[in-house]
This record gives sequence, C-alpha cells and structure tokens, in this order.
Amino acid sequence: MKKVKKFRELAFYAGVFVVAAIFLNSCHSDAKNSSSLSAKYSKEEKVWLTKFFQDLLLRETSIYTLWGSKPMTLITISHYTDEEVQDYYNQLSPEEKQNVLVVEYDLDENWDRWEKIKDRFPQNRFLLFRRDMTPDEKISNVYLVDTLQTALVIQENYASFRNVVGFDFDPIKVVSEIQNLDSEFWNIALNHSALHGILFGFGAKNAWAFQWKYWSKAPCLKGFHSEDSDSPLYKSVSMSNFPIPTFVVFNDREVVGKYKKEREEIRKIYKGKDFVDTTLQRLTE
Repeated sequence: MKKVKKFRELAFYAGVFVVAAIFLNSCHSDAKNSSSLSAKYSKEEKVWLTKFFQDLLLRETSIYTLWGSKPMTLITISHYTDEEVQDYYNQLSPEEKQNVLVVEYDLDENWDRWEKIKDRFPQNRFLLFRRDMTPDEKISNVYLVDTLQTALVIQENYASFRNVVGFDFDPIKVVSEIQNLDSEFWNIALNHSALHGILFGFGAKNAWAFQWKYWSKAPCLKGFHSEDSDSPLYKSVSMSNFPIPTFVVFNDREVVGKYKKEREEIRKIYKGKDFVDTTLQRLTE
C-alpha cells in the first residue's frame, strides 16, 4: 500500500511538473514571439501602427474576425482630400450636420504605410489585403479574412452557395482564390446580399431575411440595428469602448449576444498586453 501511495504521489508531482513546464514554455514562447515582432518595427512606426490597428480592428470591427467567429470583414477606405470632405460637409443641411460624427481620419495614409512594411509580417491563416471591385479611385475595399472560419461557414451553407453560384466547388480551394479578381465564385458570392451576410458573420437567418426584405420587398419583415439605439457614439475607440459588428437583425438575436460575449473575451485577451504586438502575433499565426 505504501508503494502504491508513493507511486501516486510521484505521479501527481510529475504531472504538476509537466503542466508547469508547458505553462512556462508557453509564456517563454509568447514573450519570445512578442520580442521578435517588436524588433521588426521602429518606435516611429509603432505610433501609426497603433492608430492603424485601432481603426482597422476596433472602429471597423475586424477584431471579431481576428479573435472571434466573424469569418471576414470588409473595410472601406476613402481617399478624399480635406477640401473634398469640407465641400461635402458644407452641402449638408443643419439637421444632417448635427448627425455627422467627426473623427480624425488617417486610415488611408496608414494603409499605404502598412503596404510598405507588410512583407515583414507574413500571413498564413489570416489574410489582410486590398480587393477593389469598383472603378471609383476614391474608394478602396480592404478585407481581413480568417480562411479557416470562411471555409467552414461556406461548408455549413454549401447548398445556399451552390444554388447561387451555379456550380460545385471545394470550400478550401475557393477560399484560397479570394484575392483573385477573376475568381468566378467570389465575383458572384461577394455581390449576393444573402451570401454576403453569411460570409460576414451576420447569421444565415438574418442574411436571408435581409435579402427577402430589400430585394423581394417583403413588408412583413421588420428589423433593428445590431447595437441598441442608445449605444454611445464611437468618436474614439479603445479596448474598453468599441462596437460590435453593424448589421440588421431580424429574428436571430443570438448573433448579437454572441458578439457581445466575444467582445468581453477579446478584452481579456488584450488585458495587460501590448496592443500592437498581440495583434501582429495573431495576424501572423
């Protein structure tokens, strides 16, 4: 009995040792990765990288693609001069001007800066790229894509995608083609309202209800905004103050609850950590 007890004690302490070793190795690995990432950008670059990722992830809500369940996010970047913006503002009525949220906009400049250094941070699972589908030179479409989540949501809704695109396909293969402007699959899928909603994580029920409401003119469908009407205006964003994704909600309120839970989990991930390094570490995972 004493030998059995002694063996159990040794096994217990061995298990504790293994768990501790794994934990310490993980912490050491995270610290090493963070340190190696910091060496890839200068102090000056970190200033605009911080603002760039705040706008890209928090204001444009692509952080739910980087850390949550949102398969992909579209970020529209405008390239208007200050004079063009002022001319547009001057044309607004007094009532419209009251509803205008004025923020410092430098996402266009920071995107250009990012494109010059992005090769330092090779991407694998996550893709951050520009895919312009419009001849308007004043607008750029930038996508952040979680290739795994995107392939999975396409597989889960295969019948819907197959009916719309009109041909059979391999989800993993078509996801690998997403940066190809000549891809027949993506030229159809990204221009179909319901598939668009599914791909962007708004839920299949909400996506099809939106399609029926605005394309089939179904008067029986009533929706509401994904954020409560009394939500704060996000003039400035931070880890303690950023919105959930914007979409119209019909009968699938679970999607809203899911993103609110993910927001809390994301805050925990970044707590006590360097914002830029943690973001780059995940982006280059």
